[in-house]
Amino acid sequence: MGWNLFLRLRGTGREHAAIRARIRPRGCIAALLLCTDLPSAQKEPLLVNYLQVGIDLAGMIRAGHPGWTGWGGHGSGRKLPIVFAGLLLGDAQLANLNQSFPKVSFGEDEQTAYGEAWTGAKVVFTGHSGIDAATGEGRSRGNGWGPYEHTPPSQWTRGPNTSESYRRCCTSVGWVAQALALRLMRAEPAWNHDAFFDYVDRWMHENDATFVKTIAAATGQNHDKEWAGKARPGTPSSTICGPNTGQRSPAPPTAGISPTMTVPTARRSRICGNRRRDNEAVARTVQQIFARGTGD
Repeated sequence: MGWNLFLRLRGTGREHAAIRARIRPRGCIAALLLCTDLPSAQKEPLLVNYLQVGIDLAGMIRAGHPGWTGWGGHGSGRKLPIVFAGLLLGDAQLANLNQSFPKVSFGEDEQTAYGEAWTGAKVVFTGHSGIDAATGEGRSRGNGWGPYEHTPPSQWTRGPNTSESYRRCCTSVGWVAQALALRLMRAEPAWNHDAFFDYVDRWMHENDATFVKTIAAATGQNHDKEWAGKARPGTPSSTICGPNTGQRSPAPPTAGISPTMTVPTARRSRICGNRRRDNEAVARTVQQIFARGTGD
């Protein structure tokens, strides 16, 4: 297995997100693999390269780079390796990235927020271009690409329809393994954007079959397709983690994470409920996530 294959920096943000916490069938799960009990010698090449990616991206931020804005799926996948490197190397500035650089943009943060959705959900996808981290304002870019889920599909124009398509094809599907890796690391406080985790929970657990029909009737857009990446009842989303119990994970340890860390036998997590699982169960979960990938 060639780790360099897993760390190629190319494609959209979904590829960056997937390369770093892979959910697509043919590639790596980087941070998620590093959270398993694979032999340390086998993980070391991936760990070294993954840390270097985080260090390099962090160097850009420290040099004044504005970050990677919400823009479809292009802005995802850079925050995780920086936070991971900060935690592992004991660099508090990088581990607590949102506190250290509050105006730097990351797609996962800019495209998730708390709010009332037309579906009844309490956390929303904030659109193709999301909410500007620097200003806190929705970013329309003249195309209606800002927040839209607070309005019913009957009011959607071309911009919200574009946002809904990208919600399904190129963002949500690339965030699941990232969220799972962060949960396993108990790094939610360092990530410091709870709406991201709650949105991923929504994506995994929300039965949207009726909503898809409503969207189709109102807009003519059909999202009941394999590329949309959303499982229906009876498919892996109902078996990966079981019901959402709403339990939050305990606070992370203050010390750096060991490079030989193994997946713990128990975690309280919104993603996986209040359930005891061993390393084999996590491995099965990863395989099921792969099976749901959108591989292209």
